[in-house]
Amino acid sequence: MRDSRWNILLTATISAGIAFCLTRVTIDIAFCAVVVMFVLMSLAFVRFARGERRRNPALLLVITLLFVFLAVNLPPVIALDGAILIVAALVLHYRPPPSPRTVWLIVMVATLAALSAGAATAKFQARKLEAMRREYPIVSLESRLHYEKRKNAAASGSASEVHGSVARLLGEMEEKLSYSSDSSQFRLLHDQQYAAFARSLGFGIARMPRPSPRPLRRPALRDVQFCDTAVEIPKADARTWQPAIERRGTNGAEQLHEASRDDFSDPAFFGAVIGPPLKVSGFIEHGLHYPPTACLEDQNAWTIERLELVSLLKFDEPRVYVLDHLPRMDQLSADGVPTRPLDEFESAALPKLRGDEDVVVAHQGSEYRMLGSLRAAKQCLECHSVQRGELLGAFSYALRRNGPNGSE
Repeated sequence: MRDSRWNILLTATISAGIAFCLTRVTIDIAFCAVVVMFVLMSLAFVRFARGERRRNPALLLVITLLFVFLAVNLPPVIALDGAILIVAALVLHYRPPPSPRTVWLIVMVATLAALSAGAATAKFQARKLEAMRREYPIVSLESRLHYEKRKNAAASGSASEVHGSVARLLGEMEEKLSYSSDSSQFRLLHDQQYAAFARSLGFGIARMPRPSPRPLRRPALRDVQFCDTAVEIPKADARTWQPAIERRGTNGAEQLHEASRDDFSDPAFFGAVIGPPLKVSGFIEHGLHYPPTACLEDQNAWTIERLELVSLLKFDEPRVYVLDHLPRMDQLSADGVPTRPLDEFESAALPKLRGDEDVVVAHQGSEYRMLGSLRAAKQCLECHSVQRGELLGAFSYALRRNGPNGSE
């Protein structure tokens, strides 16, 4: 038996070395625990296989219960080694005592099979992790938002705190933004400890939450025309879009702006801030993904003739981006995008947004103009160099109310 024990230790050492080379795992407590468990289970098997109580029914029952425990509670790599040894023990229960060489061969096969399976699983997890990291790399947004720091330095903190109805609406918006939990998935994706667990023979990753590409994928930005009303949501996009569609409420113009703002600032597209300066993963540029009329009780109550983004921080004076479809920041951030100055209505409405109003509406008959605020919620401050409640921009609407009461 002494020779068998030395063979076991030698086999475990060599196998651990092979697994270490295959998975490039760091020698941490998880890896050491795997090796120790292999050695303990192998020694227990040798003691049983060479002992005189192999045919004891009570011992056979203990082995069977141990098999169930291993399968349910231990990581797959250890459970596989234990399963092979337990099956061998059950076979030896009905056979004459095996030779030391036979015992050593069984232990070697079990150890090498389990470690090889663990190494293969670890390599697969490592490749999967690297593929996801390439799909959602860490990028810097600092160059895109550098103008905010310059603008705020010139303003010297002149922005005032929000209060009244604006503060209430801002609080409601922050509550909506707090529902997204996908940022933790992106942080886990780039966590070095998770990467080490992914290579540690399945010992740690079997018990850890793991990032999955399926819930992290988002619908691609597309051009949504002003005249679009209803929208058929693709099944793959329903997780992101459906909550907004299900909030269909009144047919008021303010409801259109609430839908536009919530879609433009959907937290599902925020990704996660990984570290300074402004390094993020999984961020998708702000944009409108469906027509705002889809959130109305009557999707044909309004016709959107224009919906444009007003930039308040990038230029010396407020400018309005001019596109032939709903705003998309991935297009607006490029050089050469046409802009125009504020018109008469926008110039008169903007000071009201800087004060105590969130939406300004004016109309003549069925023709409506509306300017709605885009304020910095507390969740926006991770990236934007502004104060909470400060105007980041605004949406300017040219609307036509449909129906017999279009002028009301």
